[in-house]
Amino acid sequence: MLRGLKNANATQYPSILFPMGGTYLKDGKAALDSKEQAAALEMYTSLLRQYGPPGVVNFNWYECSASFMQGQVAIYMDG
Repeated sequence: MLRGLKNANATQYPSILFPMGGTYLKDGKAALDSKEQAAALEMYTSLLRQYGPPGVVNFNWYECSASFMQGQVAIYMDG
């Protein structure tokens, strides 16, 4: 389980982006269109689509932690 709500997912996304070799800046310029960014974003969204509960795109910390504590999800990755 990951946060799906925009802006709320900003703290979780780097834990997928950085291990995949991505970064936000390269040589002082935005690197948001790199192949690593695209792959990390695809992985993040695929995890939400394939394994997240219904409505996960609106989940922030509270909804994610509540789902985990209620046994509705098996894995909860958060910062």
